[in-house]
Amino acid sequence: MSDIEKTTVEGEDVPIISLVPVKKRKCDPRALKKLRASIEYSGLIEPLLVCSKNNDFFILDGYLRYIVFLEMGVETVPCHILDSMDLYTPNRQVNNVSPIQERRMIRKALETIPEKEIAKAFGMISVTHKLSLIILNQLHPDIVQYYDSGTISKVHARELTFVSKERQKEIFNLMKEMNDFSAEFIRSQILKTPSNQRSKTKKLNTPWEKRYRTRATLSKKLTAVEKNYDYYSMTFKQYSTDLIKLSIYIRQIVNDPDVGSYIKEKFPKEFMLFRRVLKNEGDDI
Repeated sequence: MSDIEKTTVEGEDVPIISLVPVKKRKCDPRALKKLRASIEYSGLIEPLLVCSKNNDFFILDGYLRYIVFLEMGVETVPCHILDSMDLYTPNRQVNNVSPIQERRMIRKALETIPEKEIAKAFGMISVTHKLSLIILNQLHPDIVQYYDSGTISKVHARELTFVSKERQKEIFNLMKEMNDFSAEFIRSQILKTPSNQRSKTKKLNTPWEKRYRTRATLSKKLTAVEKNYDYYSMTFKQYSTDLIKLSIYIRQIVNDPDVGSYIKEKFPKEFMLFRRVLKNEGDDI
């Protein structure tokens, strides 16, 4: 029988050294890791489909499984064997499962299968864990523990990867000492991190880049405000000067006996307006 434990299918065992890929292709490491975890836990669900020719068995379907078996050091693999490639008529196209489809499958499986078993089959720490293994490897164990307990959010756990694990530990100790696990406190400590304690990996949109962009944006806004202030200040001064000049002209017109009498007779409303303007300035008419 096959060297693969828990095999749940029937098929003829073929030495792996006799298998020949018809077409090699680049494999997604994440897909290989999941497939291997599934095989190690549940066994091979579907054997490879091969075509025999002379002493070779050409792989028609199952290249990823073949690569995983090579990594696992398997000697024999269950296969369905065709005598001719003409008998192979694929009636479906195999596509990678999207993240949304994967989550739906997991939610459905949780109804009947324990979470730990599903997580092991998918190569996860836990089904409900929302941080990738890459991010988890960049975090201090204490930070991972606080994330799992819900003390810090996924966003802040990701932000902490911008600093070294030693610096994460320092921030973690400060959080406990100050009893402050707020987003503002975490971000402030990240921004205070010296350059030699920042993450060595190249990442886009770091907190420090965000701070520089924020400063630049605020600087532009302040410059615009200053320009507007200068404009409105000069306009106000000009209007004030014009009003002062206008009040002088009004006083001269109203105080002139002939002109004042004429305006009062012909334009009584305007004359009353002039009187109110001068009265507001403290002139007693």
